[in-house]
Amino acid sequence: MSVTIYGQVGVSSGFQTFVAEEWTDLLGDITGQNFDQATGFNVGIDYWMRLKEKRVEFLPELNYSSHSTSSGFSEIDVSLLGIHLNTNIYPFDFAGDCDCPTWSKSGGIFEKGFFLQVSPGFNRGTIKVEDEIMFEDENFSYFNLAVGAGLDIGLSDFLTITPIVRYRISPSVEYIPTNNSPVDFGPVESNIKQFYAGVRLGFRFDE
Repeated sequence: MSVTIYGQVGVSSGFQTFVAEEWTDLLGDITGQNFDQATGFNVGIDYWMRLKEKRVEFLPELNYSSHSTSSGFSEIDVSLLGIHLNTNIYPFDFAGDCDCPTWSKSGGIFEKGFFLQVSPGFNRGTIKVEDEIMFEDENFSYFNLAVGAGLDIGLSDFLTITPIVRYRISPSVEYIPTNNSPVDFGPVESNIKQFYAGVRLGFRFDE
């Protein structure tokens, strides 16, 4: 199926969680603390393209996120650099010829703008633990898959705003904490789960 390419780029930002339960349980056992899920922010930039005949749109995205959780005098910080292929499917206008933004097309905003999203991706991350026990920074990598939903709201021919939510999960990822304790605590594996709620701004430079 042919793909049509337009000159649209997008920037996004939002709230994001980072949950790796087995990792935080292990670090809690080592430090004697009780850690909640890590929370933080995500920022990204993407390029937009779509299928020529169907309402399926592709937005390859490069993003960065930072998350933290603390208990007592201990803190866990996780930073991620990711690349994801966001794929938007418009179920109520799948056969339509809508060329974003939606405001200039006939039909309701929900009909033209609502989409479901599938987003495979890859992340490279660093986990830092601040505690009286000295931990080394550890790097990790993992593939992941997200599902989500959003709504395109065309403010003009140039600008579209899109609120979006998604839930991302990975296969088991290994973490080996390295510290100055004489006890060997690793390795441990955990699924990584992330909830994201944010907004994308899409800019059409060909308009």
